[in-house]
Amino acid sequence: MECSCTINSSCGDEAYEDNEEKTLTNISKTVNIKCGECGREIKFNEKFEWYRGEYDGEKYTHHTCIDCLSLRDNFFGDWVFERLWDDFECHMDDCDWQIPEKCLSKVTPITRSKICEMIERKWLAEAE
Repeated sequence: MECSCTINSSCGDEAYEDNEEKTLTNISKTVNIKCGECGREIKFNEKFEWYRGEYDGEKYTHHTCIDCLSLRDNFFGDWVFERLWDDFECHMDDCDWQIPEKCLSKVTPITRSKICEMIERKWLAEAE
């Protein structure tokens, strides 16, 4: 079975309003910026996505490292914040962890490695 590279995680017709997104570079050596997906600190001089929008009457700002952004851009057809890896894992469970090579080749090496580690953990759990 081959699984689609596109995962739909949208919340129906609801979407962020007045949104703005930019690719920025962390130019601060003192301010800690964390990726809202993996929790990793975005280092000095490292690029990240900055996203601001309003959802359900509340304003939100999201920071996403380039590695997590590569997962979202290549596997998700819509916005996903603060649940990217959980949604990915749920979708892969539904697809029996069949991931086409063409999909894996599009993400960053760090993201590809993380996906392969997830597959390995799944195989080990099934073997027990």
